[in-house]
Amino acid sequence: ACDLTLDPNTAHTQLILSEGNKKTTYVKDHQPYPDHPDRFDDREQILCGESLTGRCYWEVKWEGSGHVAITYKDIRRKSGINSSFGFNEKSWSLNCSDTTYTVWYNNNSTDVFGPSSRSNRVGVYLDCPSGILSFYSVSDTNTLTHLHIQNHIH
Repeated sequence: ACDLTLDPNTAHTQLILSEGNKKTTYVKDHQPYPDHPDRFDDREQILCGESLTGRCYWEVKWEGSGHVAITYKDIRRKSGINSSFGFNEKSWSLNCSDTTYTVWYNNNSTDVFGPSSRSNRVGVYLDCPSGILSFYSVSDTNTLTHLHIQNHIH
């Protein structure tokens, strides 16, 4: 598994980092973070600090709803909807809630059907050399159920 940490310089001001930059929480009040050219201004988003190469697998847990995204580092940070994960050619997003999964790419959505027993955990597998991105639902017993595959993500 890839060990990823969140980059505080990219965090929107309504996101708070904790647990050694492994967890982010949305808050109503804007935080007094210093200005930074990498910070997302319009969208409640954050990037990890590591560049992903080769083959990587990691898992994400959420409460309520959450978004898991893969993006190129050069995604716009300050351009409204054009900087939203999944709403451009630079990123792919899996939006997760208690009832649905939706994959977004280039402002197009695809509803994804997962297992009947919902999980608040997803696995992400990125195979950079092959250009393949896969999302999985991960159960309490660590069973992976394939949700979606995206090819040609070079």
